[in-house]
Amino acid sequence: MKDALFKKLPIIIYESIVSIKGENVEIISIDLLENTYVESLTGYTKEELSDPLFWFSKIHEDDKHNILEKLSALKTDESTSCTYRFLTKDGSYLYLKNNVYILEKDGKKYMHDYSGGHITTEEAKQIIDSLRQELGSDRFRFYSGVSYRHLLVVKNININGLQTVAPHDIPDLQIDDYIPHGTPSSSEIVEVMKKAEKILENHEVNKKRIAEGKLPANSIWLWGQGYKPSMPTIKEAYGLEGSVISAVDLVKGIGKYAGLKVINVPGATGYLDTNYAGKVEYGMNSLHDGDFVYIHVEATDEASHEGSIDKKLRAIEDFDKFIAGGVLEGLKKFGDYTLMILPDHYNQVRLKKHTPEPVPFCGFSTKTEKRTLDKYSAISYSETLAQNSGLFFGSGSQLFKHFLNNFNML
Repeated sequence: MKDALFKKLPIIIYESIVSIKGENVEIISIDLLENTYVESLTGYTKEELSDPLFWFSKIHEDDKHNILEKLSALKTDESTSCTYRFLTKDGSYLYLKNNVYILEKDGKKYMHDYSGGHITTEEAKQIIDSLRQELGSDRFRFYSGVSYRHLLVVKNININGLQTVAPHDIPDLQIDDYIPHGTPSSSEIVEVMKKAEKILENHEVNKKRIAEGKLPANSIWLWGQGYKPSMPTIKEAYGLEGSVISAVDLVKGIGKYAGLKVINVPGATGYLDTNYAGKVEYGMNSLHDGDFVYIHVEATDEASHEGSIDKKLRAIEDFDKFIAGGVLEGLKKFGDYTLMILPDHYNQVRLKKHTPEPVPFCGFSTKTEKRTLDKYSAISYSETLAQNSGLFFGSGSQLFKHFLNNFNML
């Protein structure tokens, strides 16, 4: 239906990334989004249209100056759109609207996309392998993960006082104020980042991505430092054994420290295309020899970081249908059970970053006492209902204890 609608419009909407240095404007990439009809409208192939130089050559000469002037005038934290005439293969012109985001301006760089255009795990592994070969040593060790999330282990470094910022918390901001700082060791970290940029600048993976109209992974962003923790396992604290399922290595790592079995599900990507059904299947199977399973889904968080309400709604609907619905169906064969659904933090689409408000949770157990159900039952699950329930836990550990007690004695 979307294609049928767009075919009736005189404007193609796409996105491009630009680098601005004085009066020089360089188009880094062209993203055709979901314009599957663009070839028939322009007469050119997607490969041709994904080439920034080819694209610019087809812009009407009378419009080029206005576009470059508008882009050069962009200020910090700004994006803009340009409408212009585009020459099709049959010699006619289409009017195109270009949504523009700054990647670099006058030598200052911006955090446009913390995920490298949601680079694939396979592409990312090639890049991490190159960094390991070029920058790795006994002291600096690179480990590849899933998509854009990876790990650097550094030996003999003092990180006390080192300040870093999560890249997804500075969307579209100029990065100078957020690079690692606060301690002498920060210069070492920044130096690794600078050397990585040089390596990535001409990396074959990025050349291929740019040729395909995709964002290049042109930098690494080091953050989230810490020493190896010491913590009791779930079994030591509660006498229980369980499993964790996630595409995010951070969640897997916490699970390992908690003594949980880490289950790797094929096709778990941490994005909208993740294997929801597989997560549920592996999760339900784990309950045959375990007491509980924690299933983590990242797609809703990613959609918020992108500022996409459409993707956020899709992620919520998919979670509701495939995860919540699938788990409820799978639990029927176990008789009694306790279930809890909750996010790990707020991430509003309009802000595109995490915020610290207490999160809403939804709990149910076949063993919950009637007096608890009468007091706290609700007809739906939402932030507003949770805030008005009068039920609040000051820590995750407190909530977990009530979960284990089937939410009784609330």
